[in-house]
Amino acid sequence: MSENSRLQQAIKRFKPIRIKTESVIVMAKCPNCKKENPKPAKTWKYGQFKVQAYTCNHCKTQYREYLGKNGKHKFTLKLQKGKGYKKV
Repeated sequence: MSENSRLQQAIKRFKPIRIKTESVIVMAKCPNCKKENPKPAKTWKYGQFKVQAYTCNHCKTQYREYLGKNGKHKFTLKLQKGKGYKKV
């Protein structure tokens, strides 16, 4: 048996594996002016949620995005003067 045919047999035995890549990072949009903000000012866990606090670079609105366990967006709270954070 030649070396080339041995190599071909060895290659056939190995199955390709899938490597999980990180998901696409989506920037948060301001609920007021709809501009994208690249990076949260602060991040923490609150119960089953991952909370990301943002201050908009354009209109200075403060808001928080709540992400579920799977990393998907669940809801957004926007700071309103004199009323605290309200769901948007």
